[in-house]
Amino acid sequence: MFLAKNFTKQQYYHLISQIMNKPYFKLFSNCLPVKGYTQSIIYDLQFGRIEYIPNLLFDILKHLTNKTVVEIKNFYEQEYNEGIDNYLKHLADSGFGFYTDSPKMFPDIDLTWDNPFEITNLVIDNCFDLILGSKLNVSVDDLTLIIRKNAEEVCYKLESINEKIRSRSLQIFLPYHESLLDIIFDSLSSFNKVKQLVIYEAPEHSVNQKGAIQIISTKNKIEFAHNRNNVHPNYFTQNITLFTEAQNYHTYFNRKAFIDMNGNIKLSPEHVDLIGNINELNANIDIMDIIKKSNFKVLWNIKKDDTLVCKDCEFRYMCIDTRIPIKFSDRFWSHKVDCNYNPLLGKWKWEDGYKNVADLSIDLTD
Repeated sequence: MFLAKNFTKQQYYHLISQIMNKPYFKLFSNCLPVKGYTQSIIYDLQFGRIEYIPNLLFDILKHLTNKTVVEIKNFYEQEYNEGIDNYLKHLADSGFGFYTDSPKMFPDIDLTWDNPFEITNLVIDNCFDLILGSKLNVSVDDLTLIIRKNAEEVCYKLESINEKIRSRSLQIFLPYHESLLDIIFDSLSSFNKVKQLVIYEAPEHSVNQKGAIQIISTKNKIEFAHNRNNVHPNYFTQNITLFTEAQNYHTYFNRKAFIDMNGNIKLSPEHVDLIGNINELNANIDIMDIIKKSNFKVLWNIKKDDTLVCKDCEFRYMCIDTRIPIKFSDRFWSHKVDCNYNPLLGKWKWEDGYKNVADLSIDLTD
């Protein structure tokens, strides 16, 4: 917490003692505790890190928002004094919180989410000639292009595609072809919207940076499976944008659209039902008109807090889950396929002791 090389050991501990004697403890506004069924997590939304904590400490931290440390110790009848002191000191030393005389001087972070784009993410799957010949005219936040053949030709058409689909950033998937990689990269490097290039079916996995473009090589194929469970800790993201979006929306389906190889418009690559086709677009009908007439927009507003099992998961505000929610009751949604993580046990599928949620016979609807 402090650089103490100019302090003697005695002076340092005296300073720490003075700090800890301040009556209130407060987490930094970017550090937010989230409670799960078996454990809790503090999300650091500024530095993208997490701190696992017991659920009892979550409850203590919630009480500390308007009570002093002494009041909390009294509430627990002095039973956890040593543990409270040790945990709070650890959080302060780790940069998650601080002691203060005046907690009201440090307001909570604003958790409002919004985006000026009606579609934040549009995925186009190898129908670029159809796109160029259509009446599509849309602005999106992020555009993903999946190229399955003629990669060099498509890359040279980016300017024309950009006239149809204006985007803030661009991600491109293309198949591995060693002799074309340098040519393709040269054509992309002058197109400053390209932030990420994913080369699939490559000989090996790698992540590199060339200028402003991140280049990811993967051995995997591009495959979309209906209701596949893709939840994995490697895909978790801790930042203010995802956290705030997750408070009221589905972090994968919200404001998403997908156009397949035949020009069909769907909610996402994993979704089996069609909304329409780009051939239906004309001067009076745009893609949002088609989306608004469908019932798929309902999925945009399904948050994890309204979804069984997910609502009890400590990872729910950092998870991008491609499973399609289904209606469980007037109050809750659910999934047909179990997640790779069972928050009722705090276990991943590949860990000893993992069981499916259904095998535990626990009522989560309370």
